[in-house]
Amino acid sequence: MARQQPRCGAAAERAQAVLRLGKQAQGALRRGELRRARGMAERLLALPGTDVVWGLGLLETILQRQEQRESDPATRARLALERRRVRERSLEQLAGAEAWLHRWERARQLNNHAWEMLCHGGDLEDALREVEASLVFYPYLLPHQGTRIDILLALGRDDEGYRAGRWVAAVQPDWPDVTDVIASDAYKTWLASHAREPLDLPDRQVTAGPVLPRLRGRPSPARAPLRPDERALLRRVRFGHDEWHRARNCALLAVLLDGGVPLDRLLALPTHAADLTLGVVQDVGGRSWRLKPPVLRALRHWMLYGFTNHTGHHAGTPPGMRERLFVDWELRPMTMGSIERELGQIGEAIGLKGLRTARF
Repeated sequence: MARQQPRCGAAAERAQAVLRLGKQAQGALRRGELRRARGMAERLLALPGTDVVWGLGLLETILQRQEQRESDPATRARLALERRRVRERSLEQLAGAEAWLHRWERARQLNNHAWEMLCHGGDLEDALREVEASLVFYPYLLPHQGTRIDILLALGRDDEGYRAGRWVAAVQPDWPDVTDVIASDAYKTWLASHAREPLDLPDRQVTAGPVLPRLRGRPSPARAPLRPDERALLRRVRFGHDEWHRARNCALLAVLLDGGVPLDRLLALPTHAADLTLGVVQDVGGRSWRLKPPVLRALRHWMLYGFTNHTGHHAGTPPGMRERLFVDWELRPMTMGSIERELGQIGEAIGLKGLRTARF
């Protein structure tokens, strides 16, 4: 008698259907097939097991793109109304939700609504309250800071707007949202009398430049494991010409120093394998690692800053971070070779030559 092949359970089949349709909808959106993407997103929301908050966020993005492309005023108004209703549904879903990614989505929704009010003649004080509420979750969402700066300037609160624009330009040079502001004659006049003041950074998690403490004394041999003082030094390093690279390199160093996750496995994992609500990383085989608080903090900062504050995201290009946790500026997944090169540069900068993964 032929052996019967095992069949997946109904729950597993439903999960696969949700995953497959979600990827298809994202692909259609990237290709600009907005009507097709919308139909898929609506079908996705009807499937059992769908992350409703994520699905509604995807549908809102599609409606926003349709609205931007539409030339007929009546159709644009209808799409705007549909998008607002989708947003209201999303906020209802988020009420009371404490999941880290859901709080991130809620912040995005608040910023979108504030931007709508700014663009379409809404109450600017209400818009300011909404965008500032979005920044409570994480103050370094630079598109949100751009919205806040534009609202402050529209309200005539130039000093506050210029102070925010100054630190945004310092931590992420050439960020598109503040380019026009800091190029204006009014800003340059303001800066002439404020250039010596410290930056109004929201907290100490971000720096306006690299932090490269030098090793005191002789380094350990190039093939030897790192000493405790060398490991302590690396925990203070913030290497990179802008905060995007500094945040990524801090996360890499945190994983190498204290992560407990084999780096080759971490590089192969998709982004969703890192549960930054619970602080757990799980591979495809089901093995999981609990992240220590410093590692979790560094990964959260990198994921938020790196995903949101890349000019590819600003231009509407989905960043490679959707697929892999560590990427380079061209949004290509990092390899062991590229990480070894980055570590070599970090070591040279702090007087610890021969720094490589094997020494951790």
